[in-house]
Amino acid sequence: MTIASPPGATAAILYGKVAGFRTDVDKLSRFFTETVANSPSTPYFDHSVEYEGWSVTSRDGSTADGVKYVAGPKAPGAKSQPATMPTPLCRGPAAETLDQLRVAGMRYSRVRFMRLSSVNFDMRFHRDGPGGREQWRLHVPVITNPYSFFEWKLEDGQVVRAHFPADGSAWLVRVDVQHRAVNQNPSPSKRVHLLMGVKTPPIEAIAEPFVIPSASRSIRAAGAPAPARIPVPASHD
Repeated sequence: MTIASPPGATAAILYGKVAGFRTDVDKLSRFFTETVANSPSTPYFDHSVEYEGWSVTSRDGSTADGVKYVAGPKAPGAKSQPATMPTPLCRGPAAETLDQLRVAGMRYSRVRFMRLSSVNFDMRFHRDGPGGREQWRLHVPVITNPYSFFEWKLEDGQVVRAHFPADGSAWLVRVDVQHRAVNQNPSPSKRVHLLMGVKTPPIEAIAEPFVIPSASRSIRAAGAPAPARIPVPASHD
C-alpha cells in the first residue's frame, strides 16, 4: 500500500530503513551464491570502481539491461520505458524480497544484484540523476563486511558515513546529494547489494531517519537521531 506524504516531506532525510521490512538474508545470500553468481554477469566500471551486475527486473526482461546507467529520453515530454519486467532471476528469494518491499509501499524499478569487486578503495564523490530534485535508491545488503560504508559529502564539506549490515533490512538512500561507496577492507571481500531505483518514499515508510544537519532541528524534534559526521579526507576534495 502506498501512503501519500506532503511534497518535500522527505527533503531533509539523508537515509533510513524501510519501515516494517525484514527479509531472510540467509536465503537471499544462498540464492545469490548458488544461482545468480553462476549466471553470466555484466561488468560495470563506475567512478573508477569495478562492479558486476545481474538484473532482476529490466526494460526487456534480460539480466544485462539496466546494470549500467540508463539514460532518460531526450525528446521533450517523452517518458522512459520502466525497467520493471521480471528477468529469469526474478524468482525464489529475490521475488519474495520484492513482494515484501511492495507490501511496505515501495515503488521500485531497475532491480539488480550488484557485486562490488574492488577492495581497499574510496570511490569519487558524485551525484546521480538530474539535479534539483530528490533522487532515492534502495539497498538490501546481501553480503558485506565491517569496512564497507556509504558516505555523503555535505555542502559544508563534512561527510556522513553509514555502514549497512546484511541483517535483512532495506535502506533508502539519497543519491542527489554527493555520495560514494567505500570498501576499506584490505583483504579480498566482495560486497553484494540488491539495488533498485525507487520513487520518493512517503515519510511514514522511513524508519530511523538520519537527517541532513542543516535541516535537522525540526526533524530531531520528532526523535530522529543526527548522523555521525567525519572530516573529508584532503585527497578526495
